Amino acid sequence: MSFLFEVGLAVLAIMILFIIVLRPFVGLILFTLLLYLRPMDTFPALIPFHITRVVGGFTFLLLVLKRDTYRGSIFKKCPQTWLLSFLVLIMFFSILGSIWGSNSLKSAADFVKIYMAFLLIINLVSSVRLLKILVWAMVLAGFFMGI
Repeated sequence: MSFLFEVGLAVLAIMILFIIVLRPFVGLILFTLLLYLRPMDTFPALIPFHITRVVGGFTFLLLVLKRDTYRGSIFKKCPQTWLLSFLVLIMFFSILGSIWGSNSLKSAADFVKIYMAFLLIINLVSSVRLLKILVWAMVLAGFFMGI
C-alpha cells in the first residue's frame, strides 16, 4: 500500500474513534456492522488490525469510563444481567477443573465477547428509536451478506 493510502486510513480511524467518543451508540452500530459484514474476510490485509475487537473494546471501555453518564453502573438491576454475570464467573471457575483447559478458556473468552455486547446494548439502547436503528443495522447487514 502506498504511504498516502495508509495515512488516509489512519486519519479515518482517528475520526471514527473521535465520533465514538462523542456518540458511543455509533460505536455499537459500527461494532454490530463489523460483526455481521466481517470485512477481514473480504480484505485479508485487515486481519492483523483486529478492527472488530478494537471498535468493540473501545466502545466498551468508553462505556465503563463514562458510567456516571449511564446512571452510575453498567450493570442494570435486572435478573438477566446478574445471571449472565454469574454464568461468566462459573465459566472461568470451571477452567480450573477442566481436562482441556485451553479449550475451556477459549470458550469462556468467546462468551465474554457476547456478554460485553449484551452490556453495550442494554446500556446504550435507551429508546425505541435507538432500538429500531440497531435492528435495522442488523437486518441491512444480514441482507447485504445474503446477496
